[in-house]
Amino acid sequence: MVSDLEFVLELRGTVSRYLRAVDAWESAYKNFARRTGHQSGLSLELDQAQAEYRPARKALEAGMPRARRLGLRYGVRDPWSGLLRVSMGQSILGRNERLAITDCLDQLMANCRDDIAGARSTGSIPESLYRWLPVWLVIALQRVKGYFS
Repeated sequence: MVSDLEFVLELRGTVSRYLRAVDAWESAYKNFARRTGHQSGLSLELDQAQAEYRPARKALEAGMPRARRLGLRYGVRDPWSGLLRVSMGQSILGRNERLAITDCLDQLMANCRDDIAGARSTGSIPESLYRWLPVWLVIALQRVKGYFS
């Protein structure tokens, strides 16, 4: 299992890809809608944008449950429901929604880093051990130790 900090870093990349895909789709849709006359089908640009959007949305949907759990654990506002309820072609994600998402990711990252720093400063694991152990393993060992104490 990936540590919380690694997950937040991956989530940041996933959100960035999703927002780029939404912007590309909106741009392609505007170009498609401006054309006059009979259109037999979708434009190549809109089709490519749709092909980018689908996997980006699936990746974002896959990370949402854990992102919501982390938000609840750290008391961070949940901007994810608005992000997934975008109706393509009718509304663009505004600056406020994007700022709320960025703020949420920044707070999650700061809290995850604080957890790691707190785990190291409590001294529950010897200094020599966590130098070579991965961070996720240090945290997992502390949680197991805390469970039994």
